[in-house]
Amino acid sequence: MNIRKYINPIKRKEKRYETICKLLDLKSTDTILNVGCGEGLTFEAFNKTNPITGTDLFPESRINQDNFKYIQRTDETLPYPDKSFDVVISIGVLEHIHPHELLVKTCDEIQRVGKKYLILVPNYWTIIEPHYSFPFFQLLPEKIQRFLNSKFGLRLASAEEAKVYEEINYFKTRDWLKFFPNASHKIYCHIGPLITNLIIWES
Repeated sequence: MNIRKYINPIKRKEKRYETICKLLDLKSTDTILNVGCGEGLTFEAFNKTNPITGTDLFPESRINQDNFKYIQRTDETLPYPDKSFDVVISIGVLEHIHPHELLVKTCDEIQRVGKKYLILVPNYWTIIEPHYSFPFFQLLPEKIQRFLNSKFGLRLASAEEAKVYEEINYFKTRDWLKFFPNASHKIYCHIGPLITNLIIWES
């Protein structure tokens, strides 16, 4: 059962965006780098003011708005000097990065190029795993995860991709904080207590 069928996902994302802005004390003039911007549905859709640079793996931008420019990312290094941006954000991206060495480098780069930063990943103890919409999917052995996904097509993706298994990085809070040793953190209830995020930031 996909819980997102019963709630307004845009309103939930907008409320989360407002929380992110508050935690960062975001000013309208702050320059922003969005690492893993995707289609802009988690941040750019709600921000038409700040100068935003987005990076992702796509050859061309999937976001079209006046305050946004796109740079394709080809490796783990962000091509900017230290503290180039007032804010660096990465929302729902780091849990997808493999191998571990690439994840470490990406976390280091986020902290290097940003005066402030915020990252958001799924909470280890979230009741509904948000990528597969299955209770405590992240705690099951990989063999069972693969079986459930191949049988039921749980993954939030197009029909042809729904049964493709993707390993998600699920670390406990203390382990995520090892990547960001100077950061604050909080558990954010994205969809009540059912889908929860871990937000890590330094402002």
